[in-house]
Amino acid sequence: MRLSAIKPTTLAVQGLLILLFFISNPVNTSAQAPSITGQPSNATICPGSNTTFSVTASNATGYQWQLNSGSGFSDISNGGVYSGATTATLTITGATAGMTGYQYQCVVSGSTLPNATSNTATLTVNNRWVGNINPAWSLGANWACGTLPTATTDVVINSGTTFPPLINITTATCNNLTIASGATLAFSGSTNVLTVKGNITNSGTFNASAGKLVLSGSSQTIPAIAVKNLQLNGSGTKTLSGAASVSGILTFTNGYLALGNNTLTLGAAATTSGSSSSSFIITDGTGALAISNIGTGGRTGAITFPVGNSSSSYTPVTITNSGTADVFGARVISGVYNAYNTSDVPTGAAQTTYNVNKTWLITEGTAGGSNANITFQWNGADEQTSFDRTNCFIGHYTSNTWNPGSTQAASGSDPYTLSVSGITSFSPFGIGSAGSILPLTLRSFTGRMIPDGARLQWQTDNEQHLAYFDIERSNDGSSYAFAGRTPAFNQPGIHDYSFTDKITVSPVLYYRLKQADMDGRFTYSPVVRLSSDNTQEKIAVLAPNPFRNTANLKLSLIAPQQINFTIIDNTGKGIRKGQWSLPAGNTVLPISLEGLAPGLYYLELNGPGFHQLIPMAKQ
Repeated sequence: MRLSAIKPTTLAVQGLLILLFFISNPVNTSAQAPSITGQPSNATICPGSNTTFSVTASNATGYQWQLNSGSGFSDISNGGVYSGATTATLTITGATAGMTGYQYQCVVSGSTLPNATSNTATLTVNNRWVGNINPAWSLGANWACGTLPTATTDVVINSGTTFPPLINITTATCNNLTIASGATLAFSGSTNVLTVKGNITNSGTFNASAGKLVLSGSSQTIPAIAVKNLQLNGSGTKTLSGAASVSGILTFTNGYLALGNNTLTLGAAATTSGSSSSSFIITDGTGALAISNIGTGGRTGAITFPVGNSSSSYTPVTITNSGTADVFGARVISGVYNAYNTSDVPTGAAQTTYNVNKTWLITEGTAGGSNANITFQWNGADEQTSFDRTNCFIGHYTSNTWNPGSTQAASGSDPYTLSVSGITSFSPFGIGSAGSILPLTLRSFTGRMIPDGARLQWQTDNEQHLAYFDIERSNDGSSYAFAGRTPAFNQPGIHDYSFTDKITVSPVLYYRLKQADMDGRFTYSPVVRLSSDNTQEKIAVLAPNPFRNTANLKLSLIAPQQINFTIIDNTGKGIRKGQWSLPAGNTVLPISLEGLAPGLYYLELNGPGFHQLIPMAKQ
């Protein structure tokens, strides 16, 4: 159709229709996304009180409040304690103590995207100490909420109040307790009690030298604290986050206290009460239970350390010390090993058969002067495969080796106990039976040259699970070769062995024993050095032995001479050497093991016509 054919009246009608459309549907050229101009504020209120969170915004067409109670934000619906969830103001009616720490935010929508989200506001529900009247915890007017805290109330003690609080009743209680920096909390008398169900956070001063603190909740965290009386109640495991001490009574009613790497110390007059398999101290780190003043002049009789390394394994130890009073520490670790370092940390292989699967680590404050009887307790579930409780013994790890006690039958019926007496030094203890790595003790290993070759002799104690001894020889003290084999008796008790290596005499020979177990494991003895002119005359005596750092060596010489000495570790390695030019007669020289780890060493002496090897035990 030609343009000239369109009638003027048609164009007019179409233009009118278009004009009417824009009049009824105007274009909004000023539409904008919502913008928040006023943020919600944090709120602190008393339990059961009401509060609101509000937001202001421009270009807003809708509101949605959200809650994060610990698992992320989600939309709130009206109902329960909430109203106004889709308005600019969220109202909370009757907030509970359990809502403390809840976070709130508002999502604001508009006619265009994006939506706007407010800042987060936190709700705190607690009862604050204001201390306007006097220091009495028992007076409601001293609290911000006008009422006393309950077991569900979080309590905050702030600094700067007219009267710092004093616990003056036997029924003081709270949920979480926070002592702010500069604030103080104390007991007004020894009979008053504070029961805490939640965590204790102490940035100020908590003077608990009087009264009793009761821990009645589960999974509580307790800071470093010194208390007169402490009671474990409630359920679950409480965790100590710093060193703590008790000067009165430590009462076990229910639940556990895990020490982690922190030590709990009972003072000179402190006692324990009520410990059992459902309430005791868990030693799950390097922290120990330490009890002071055990021994003559202090605590006499059996003192129990109620410890175990997990809530499912109560393995207490009891100490009776007839020696000088001292502070003793005890902790238990899982597993028993063939070696430990000087800090009682396992460094050897874990044993999987023939033992109780625990190591008791016992310490004393001042080395020496003790004479202890120790009783160990364990459960049937703690026993490894092939352990025989009718013929078992207590092993004491000293001088880098396990030293066994006498074999006997355990007492009791799950739990079981075994005792040892005459203990004067303290380190790891374990319990084993026939076949255990714990028992074998090499009491001595000596040798001398004879016309037929080299004569070797050694003595063992309490062999178990031992197959044989291989005798190994070296010309240089470094490379060893097989020289012979002697079957082991493999029985408890003391046994003497001898072996003659029929070899042409050399100027110097070195020998060691390879001690082989029936399961293929083996260890080496210290090295014996023999010389062709060795008369085995003992011209030297070392005393005291064992010793801590220094002992006296007395030498008796019939003529002046030079003597070479070497200090050898228990692997046969020479670690210190020297030479003395000595006169005839008696001479006393100091021998120092200063700076060396506790364990077994040897002093080798060589001079014209003699050779002597002296074992030395450093404590």
